[in-house]
Amino acid sequence: MKPQKIPIQNLYFLLSYVWNKLAESDEIQVLTEENLTLPELLTKVLTKGINLLFKRGLDKNYIPNTQIYQGIKGKVNLTRSFQQSTFSYCQSVCDFDEFSANILSNQILKTTVGNLLRCETLDAELKAPLQQIWFRFSAVQTIVIQSDNYHKVRFHRNNQHYAFLMNVCQMLNENLLPNEQTGEFQFRDFVRDERQMAHVFEAFIRRFYEIEQNEFRVRGSEIIHWQFLGNQEDINSLPKMKTDITLENKTQKIIIDAKFYTNPLSGTKIHSHHLYQLFAYLKNQENSDISKTISCQGILLYASVNQDFDFQYQYEKHSIRVCSINLNTSIQSIKDQLFDLIFCPLTSE
Repeated sequence: MKPQKIPIQNLYFLLSYVWNKLAESDEIQVLTEENLTLPELLTKVLTKGINLLFKRGLDKNYIPNTQIYQGIKGKVNLTRSFQQSTFSYCQSVCDFDEFSANILSNQILKTTVGNLLRCETLDAELKAPLQQIWFRFSAVQTIVIQSDNYHKVRFHRNNQHYAFLMNVCQMLNENLLPNEQTGEFQFRDFVRDERQMAHVFEAFIRRFYEIEQNEFRVRGSEIIHWQFLGNQEDINSLPKMKTDITLENKTQKIIIDAKFYTNPLSGTKIHSHHLYQLFAYLKNQENSDISKTISCQGILLYASVNQDFDFQYQYEKHSIRVCSINLNTSIQSIKDQLFDLIFCPLTSE
């Protein structure tokens, strides 16, 4: 498989589900433009989103501040005032809360804009509106972005529109590589990163079924316990079994293991460890008192663009399917493939 052949529109389609941004038309309009790379697409989306923030008003919060002040503001810090002898100059060290836009979410936005402005390969036409945004963020500081910064941003009813932009910033920053010689940045090929794409593909499949159907309850993961006997210390040494996606209703259960690999098959064969893993899930989730666990269906689902396959097997009452979903096709076709996967019966006997 050649991941770079996945159409940009389809990549954005996947990300729209992952980021819960399906209903927004502003960002989707840019998909009609041709010859955009994913970084260029995300840059346009970020630019549109930040400009919309300026129209709505940047999110602000009260920030603790300590300053030497002519007179008194807030609460006088007597200890520091005496230590710094400020009273002699009719000044005092004051502690006060300042209502400011200089908060983490805006700092992430400004820092991301600055990183994009230092990107060697980003077109000048895309940098021009970013430069304007940079100046409008004059009251906001830049930071050194750490991986946990995005999780520290707290969302509420009045700033929910920031959530999507934080996702865009995270994806851009995680794929910007610094050039140590020039101090500039370069984009790495996001789609070639199997680990990153595996996370996106799995999250997309889960969110798609959560949103688009109501016949099954969807769980992001299910912890399955080994049906082994032994002392507790030995049992604790067993690896944890955790499914990617579990779909369940009163009578049916489906376990889906989503995979993204450059080569979905090992030659013409199924990757053995993937099949072993799925088989272990099916056998160890069995409960003789719950019939749907005895007939639970297992699906190994691979992303593909040029290697379509659909292998179907039966083991006892378990149907097992190892198949691909073609991402190099229309968006409607991708949807149809996913519906067929869980609603169309297998052909194997």
